[in-house]
Amino acid sequence: MDGTNLDQSNPIQSEPADSPWEMRGAGDFDGDEQKDIIWRNTDTGDVGFWLMEGFEFKSGASSTQVSDLNWEIRGTGDFDSDGEEDILWRNTNTGENAVWLMNGTELDQGVLITRQSNGENLLLPEDGLWEMQGAGDLDNDGDADILWRNTQNQEIYYWRMDGTEYVESVFIDSAPISGDWEIRGTMDFDDNGFDDILLRNGSDGQNGIWLMNETGLQQAVATESLTGDEWQSYV
Repeated sequence: MDGTNLDQSNPIQSEPADSPWEMRGAGDFDGDEQKDIIWRNTDTGDVGFWLMEGFEFKSGASSTQVSDLNWEIRGTGDFDSDGEEDILWRNTNTGENAVWLMNGTELDQGVLITRQSNGENLLLPEDGLWEMQGAGDLDNDGDADILWRNTQNQEIYYWRMDGTEYVESVFIDSAPISGDWEIRGTMDFDDNGFDDILLRNGSDGQNGIWLMNETGLQQAVATESLTGDEWQSYV
């Protein structure tokens, strides 16, 4: 990408369509300032990485297995401000939320998300009303925050985080997004220090970006379309 515009499109190494490995996100896990790809094995719970050099596969790596498949990877971001990409998890059975604090591709520490005010574990029931949509530094304070979508009224909020502690919920003032649109990740597309939000419409192939700043949503822009519901986007 060149800002919000497509610069070029390149194929990368493929994974068989019937493979139990599913792509779960992207982040720089080896410190080379290039995005790598995180995978989850839906049979065994193994976590794997494709370490990339641009769009070329460089090497593979694995991390700790999570055999309980109720735990799902929901995003990546630097939660503890150490310059390392961390992994956001949600338990769809218990409503627990957790972060793997990473050292490269190795798990350094797994911690549950707690309330800063009282230290209690922060649970949000998996009742279909709220969906965790990803992680990114939405307030430009150097650590990742957590995006949520209300499936009833389609409003978007984020949990403002201090490390792995919840501080407050912040409403992103925008027109509600329709059910065809999905949030696919965050990335600072315009280099202003605030992560922006990538959206995709699975029905018609449209892609859009919410450019964020200190007041919230600055501008919604369209980017290159890609038709076909078999295509998914990750940043």
